[in-house]
Amino acid sequence: MTLNSLPRRPYARRSHVICSNDSSYRSGTLRTSMRETKSGVKITYLPAYSPNLNLIERLWKYLRREVIDTTDYPSFKEFTSAILSFFQRRRNIKTN
Repeated sequence: MTLNSLPRRPYARRSHVICSNDSSYRSGTLRTSMRETKSGVKITYLPAYSPNLNLIERLWKYLRREVIDTTDYPSFKEFTSAILSFFQRRRNIKTN
């Protein structure tokens, strides 16, 4: 993630970015960049060891449970097909 990749919101005084507690999000490069650009970006870090707050961790859990942990795939092609099928089924689920 770079500050330049964030969408610009001219009417907003501050942008909020929520990150996992991974060390790559706590790099000195990111902090330096924020200081230099006076970006108005507030970074909030999720607590350590809280996968329930990080939605992608839930998705990985279901992927492992439904696709990876249940079958020995005879070929890489079948494995990738099962993963793509998993994501296609999720894509068709309505959340509202």
